[in-house]
Amino acid sequence: MGRISSIYGLQKDHRDELETRLHDAGYGRLDEHVEWLQGLGYDVSRSAIHRYVPAAKSINQVRERLRAAGAAACAVLDESGVEVGAAARAMLAEALFRKTVDEELSADALHALAESVARLSGHEVKERQLDLSARRVELQQERLQLEKERRRDAAIQREAAAASAERAEAVAVSKGVSPEGIAALRAAIMEGA
Repeated sequence: MGRISSIYGLQKDHRDELETRLHDAGYGRLDEHVEWLQGLGYDVSRSAIHRYVPAAKSINQVRERLRAAGAAACAVLDESGVEVGAAARAMLAEALFRKTVDEELSADALHALAESVARLSGHEVKERQLDLSARRVELQQERLQLEKERRRDAAIQREAAAASAERAEAVAVSKGVSPEGIAALRAAIMEGA
């Protein structure tokens, strides 16, 4: 059995970044990637990166397909109740099956693909949680707005009742109603506010 590539010894986030950088560079400019990794303290050769390019291409293709499947699944999630992570896993299983039939992928490449799917599924869960959190914030803002409107309406009602009480008091005084009667009349009007 051959040696495990030094690429698989990279920290997960550095290997992810390498895959992204390879994709962005059209899977070329290997010397730049070697320099970048050496700058991070890794002892990685140009040939190790070159040997990793087919696996990186496969990983990036599966990621793109998973993102597309995830987006499609999200679009119908509310209507169908299908779990996005399940759709992504099903797509990965199909992709892995095709890949292993068409090209014999190493166990390391299969492992890297499986890790990518796990990360994507985790991102989908986080996105869904963020969506739910955003909705909670929206609902809280709506509740606060409704409470503010309710308080404003109550204040307007109190002001209208006070104005009505003053008018009723003026009429009562002109008709000779006793001070106790006026106080009772004012209390009755304000109680309804």
